Amino acid sequence: MKFISHNNLFAFGFFYYLIIPLFVVNIPFSDNLLTLNLWKNDFSLLSQETIIYYLFTITIYAIFFYLGSFLVFKKKKYTITKKTYISINYISIVVSAFLLYLIAEIIGGRVSISSNFSEYTESYNAKFIGQVATLTIISLFVALHGILTKNINNFFWLNVICLFALILMLILLGVRMYALIPILSLVIYKKNYAPIKIKTRRLFLYVLLVAFFMGVLGLLRTGTSVSAELIFYNLIAESTFTWWSNLIYLSEGNAEGNYFGNPKIFLSSIYNFIPSIVFPNKSDFIYSHYDVYSFSRTPPLGATSIFTSINASFGLIGGAFYTFFLGCYFSFIRLLSIRSSFFKTYYIIIVSMIGFQLFRDAFPIVNKLLYFNALAVPALLFFVSKILLKLKILRKKNNESSIR
Repeated sequence: MKFISHNNLFAFGFFYYLIIPLFVVNIPFSDNLLTLNLWKNDFSLLSQETIIYYLFTITIYAIFFYLGSFLVFKKKKYTITKKTYISINYISIVVSAFLLYLIAEIIGGRVSISSNFSEYTESYNAKFIGQVATLTIISLFVALHGILTKNINNFFWLNVICLFALILMLILLGVRMYALIPILSLVIYKKNYAPIKIKTRRLFLYVLLVAFFMGVLGLLRTGTSVSAELIFYNLIAESTFTWWSNLIYLSEGNAEGNYFGNPKIFLSSIYNFIPSIVFPNKSDFIYSHYDVYSFSRTPPLGATSIFTSINASFGLIGGAFYTFFLGCYFSFIRLLSIRSSFFKTYYIIIVSMIGFQLFRDAFPIVNKLLYFNALAVPALLFFVSKILLKLKILRKKNNESSIR
């Protein structure tokens, strides 16, 4: 594998989140895993016809994703990337200031790390975690852009320190999946763009080590003893319990015969782009599939699978068009990344999100990550930084002219 692209990570996410859970029911785990046993009982309620329809639907989604992806991107001779110099000093100061604010929130007792140390409960402060995740993406963008353009100074290292602090904060808050974004971004950079690229064999070794670390971390997070069986269980629990949203959605009969869904679920996610400080009650205007379809119950834990998100919003036919657009979009960004260091940075980050966040988070989170946190906010900050840099240069020239 010479290049880690969005196509590779989509294939990984498709297999991990949409296929593996179907086989978990046949894996002989210990009987004391009560949550898994509850999941297996719910899974047994699905008919064979429903599972076949599910497999047919996700196959259609995957085919149209790759059709869109390969239609836009055609292999060509790569040109030299345009390296636009952007002063990262101002952005690094902003990142540092907001990090201090987040730390002050914890020290002041307004946010409790201990009560948030659970990834699958509803007790955590979603607003605070959203702020940490947003700042992490901005800091990551600055770090990657600095590396790609060789724009490395003291402010760059200040930003790197902030990035490590934010990653640690995400882990302590129990949202280790978001801590994976910077790690995967670094791996993608080393494989695709580093002067000395990482070899595929070593890459797989690092992936196994990270998977082992995340498995152990998940057990320590819940205070469970570490064993080989439990590490393996913890690794597949992420995709299995995320599939619980599919299980409920399918068992309630919402998928079959749903050809166009209800797009307002997707469209209302735009409200999540507005900062909470400006629109504190925005959640009242954001729809989920639970608000639109009839459900007699909800999953006891887990995230929202991409299948449920797409099928509820667009149905079978509309979902095919959506995944086609998604494939086109990622390939278009890859084309832009050939000539632009800004879009190269953006491409690295969104590819790191595809394998996990795209398949496990609802549209309000996915869309905000892809189009707001990783694109709109960095673009605005870089634009302002560029203006400030030009004003600084202009002021310097005026001072030199006045001296003469």
